[in-house]
Amino acid sequence: MDTKKQSYQELDKSLDECIKKLQDDSLPLDEAQKVFIKGKEIFKRMEERIEELTNEVKDTIKDIG
Repeated sequence: MDTKKQSYQELDKSLDECIKKLQDDSLPLDEAQKVFIKGKEIFKRMEERIEELTNEVKDTIKDIG
């Protein structure tokens, strides 16, 4: 699924799955590299999503105030 369309909770679950895969000692190195890169992308998107949510809350507070 496209990370741009995922909720923060879905991103968190996807990141957990990446971490579990990386903890598997039988994971081939090439595959581990791909999973690691995917995990970094998910983490970056989580940071962006937090920023988006923070801005939405700030805008809502301005509208109310």
